[in-house]
Amino acid sequence: MPRITNLFKEKAYVFSSEPKVYETEKDLINKIFSDNGFPNPKKIQFLDANINNDLFLVENSVGKFCVKLSLDSQNKFLNKEFELLLSNFDKKIMMYPLMYGNIKDYENVEYSITGYAPIPNIGDAGIANSLNNESLPMFFENLNSFRMVKNLPSQQDYLDKYLSFDLLKIPDFNPTWIEKHGEIKKLVSDQVLFLQSLLKNNQSVINGPDKKICHGNLNKSTILVFGEYLHAINWENAYVGNILFEMALLRFELFYDSKFENYLFSSFESKTNTQINQAKLKDYKTFASYFSLLKIMVDYLTEVYMLRCNRENKILDCAIKFSKNYDIFYQLPDFDKKLKPIAEFFVESVI
Repeated sequence: MPRITNLFKEKAYVFSSEPKVYETEKDLINKIFSDNGFPNPKKIQFLDANINNDLFLVENSVGKFCVKLSLDSQNKFLNKEFELLLSNFDKKIMMYPLMYGNIKDYENVEYSITGYAPIPNIGDAGIANSLNNESLPMFFENLNSFRMVKNLPSQQDYLDKYLSFDLLKIPDFNPTWIEKHGEIKKLVSDQVLFLQSLLKNNQSVINGPDKKICHGNLNKSTILVFGEYLHAINWENAYVGNILFEMALLRFELFYDSKFENYLFSSFESKTNTQINQAKLKDYKTFASYFSLLKIMVDYLTEVYMLRCNRENKILDCAIKFSKNYDIFYQLPDFDKKLKPIAEFFVESVI
């Protein structure tokens, strides 16, 4: 393990400097504001780079706004998110949607604008504080009553992003380095393939009877804290599926114990008049454990090899998730023989 870890550190971890706002991005944002009769931006700040879009904080004489730009106009991720926000703003767990469209003369560029609130995410505010009140049960109670919108992906679409992930088949991935180091290639590919096969064979267990809107990317960065309300940002991965499965996944993001997890489900059951089958809930939790392990692996590989280590905090988050969930993963029947090497590899590679 140390030899593999050292190879990985020496060859992969060259973190980029803080991303800047390029002149072309400034021009596009200025054009959006001008075309829509908004006062010209006084300040444009880069916030985050995502797989599907880039996020900017824009300030003008009226106030501050979050602007997303995407070149993936074919899939219309931002359109789906905007329609969802617009239809469900009264649920009080999201930012106010202002505008969506394609830039004139740049039809391949999709944009959306939402309001901005300077409130901390749940990680910065302290996860424990939000677990000591009704914030999280209230969040899922509101999410459970969301109005449906057209063209949201299915739960199968959401799962397939991970169950069908193959790093070596990503179009812009250069496999030269990983091909030279067979130990790493075998370690990564074998473990990912094992998990994908296991999950594909058991995915029917999470097909709940009631189809609800799920956020698709709840974590300590996408959940914001405003008093006793929890808000969520970045809804472009939303899908229609089993909300109890999404609740089961959240434990691996916020690291609460089984006692609070049981409370969350029982509170949801009483607040929404939902009858939860405990045997099925156990299956949801088991599937969520395996899926979370796969998701961390895929997110890690994506950050390192596809996004070129541009987001150091996201890479470290993957290692933290492995470390803090290790006891849960270790209890999985196949972990010690099949999955322990990859877990140790991912954690040690960033420590």
